[in-house]
Amino acid sequence: MLHSDAALRSGLLPLRTATCLRAFLAIVGALAIAGCDDRDVREPSLWDEPVTPGERTWLADEWKMDWSFGGAADTLLHNPNILRAWHGGLLVWDAGSVRLHSFDRDGSHRWSFGSPGSGPDELAQVLDLQVGSRGQAFLNDQGNRRVTVVGPEGDVEQRIPLPGLPHSSSFAVLSDTLLAFVATSEREEPVRILDLEGRTVRRQNVPWTGFSELTSLSRQGVVAARGDRWVYAFALGNGWFPFRGAASTGFLGGYVEHLDFPRLVERGGGSGRVLQMVERPSCSACALSLTDSLVVIHFGGDSELNRRILDLHLWEDGRYLGSHLLPHAARRAVRLGDRVYTLKETPYPVLNALRLRPPPRR
Repeated sequence: MLHSDAALRSGLLPLRTATCLRAFLAIVGALAIAGCDDRDVREPSLWDEPVTPGERTWLADEWKMDWSFGGAADTLLHNPNILRAWHGGLLVWDAGSVRLHSFDRDGSHRWSFGSPGSGPDELAQVLDLQVGSRGQAFLNDQGNRRVTVVGPEGDVEQRIPLPGLPHSSSFAVLSDTLLAFVATSEREEPVRILDLEGRTVRRQNVPWTGFSELTSLSRQGVVAARGDRWVYAFALGNGWFPFRGAASTGFLGGYVEHLDFPRLVERGGGSGRVLQMVERPSCSACALSLTDSLVVIHFGGDSELNRRILDLHLWEDGRYLGSHLLPHAARRAVRLGDRVYTLKETPYPVLNALRLRPPPRR
């Protein structure tokens, strides 16, 4: 609890507490709530030596706006927060209305699915969305402990129970036959491979021993998948791990611009101890795409280009290939082929479909 100046002046607080709070308030005002007894939590480093920010190579592409949907007059989009592109168009999960929306490639809204609740075709806490080979949407509904599969025409095709799976925000669909979850609440063997009946067929670790030493807050990440290839990328730190099917490829990919894991403090004591972030960090991987052999990272960071960057890496070995500069900052941006879909807030949500065009020859 943050004590007021009146409590400090009245002498109702112990001298040590009052002194700590005066010093704290004088330095940071009301930006955070951090007492003098808070203890910093040290996270392991992903790399063996200090990593300095790299230099980006900007790809000289131009942008063409194909279509835009949303804005102040729109009543369909409330709080969209997940975008997934496929060859037939765009799937958008809207956490505000608890609905899934489908758009075709020319920006026409095709259908919507979902309503809040615990019934057979209702949704409670969808934390991730992935797309199958036919355009079917796999919704990771942790609130109802199941994956709901919605077909390309908006009808429920399957409900996959998740009774024994720990809390998992991110997952991949592997060639329409397996589900790969990353259980960030688990220190050991966080990768769980499930069949389409919800049975665990394999458990394994990520290819970095430090993952088990991270707090659950720092383990959070995003996933992109294509066929049997998939990638898990830290959302608030530096690095990504590629997998093929149930097996890790064994190497670590790094971001062009290094970001440390967020600074955490441990507050309270005994059973009342809690972990909190000192400040709200910017995302590193705000969104992730896997297209052909490319890992496309929508990067946040702390610069003036925050959320305007798409970094391209090779999936096979992590090699950096270059970066696109988006024409605007986006909450989410995903790429498929030469099309990039962005979610922009102005402050109303707006979906944009941008096309990459090579620059004219001189």
